[in-house]
Amino acid sequence: MNPLNLKSFGNFQTPVIIKGFGGYLPEIIISNQELIDKYNINTTPDFIKEVVGIESRNFAKQNQSASDLGFEAAILALENAKIDSTD
Repeated sequence: MNPLNLKSFGNFQTPVIIKGFGGYLPEIIISNQELIDKYNINTTPDFIKEVVGIESRNFAKQNQSASDLGFEAAILALENAKIDSTD
C-alpha cells in the first residue's frame, strides 16, 4: 500500500519536497535599441517589443558558463529555503 503515492526505488520510497527555489540572470543587459544599433537593424525597439514581446536580453560574460549561472541560482535557492550550504 502506498497512501502518499510515493515513487518506489527498489525497497525504498523517497519523498521529495521542494523547500526553495532560485533563479539567476546574467548581469549584461542589452536593450532592443542597443541590439538595433550594434547590428544596424532597420526596425524600432517598439516594433520588436510588440512582435516578439522582448524589451531586453541578458548575456553572460565572456568567462561565464552555464554552471556559473546555476551556482548563483543554487545559492539563492538555499537562501530561499533557509538551508545552510553545509547541511
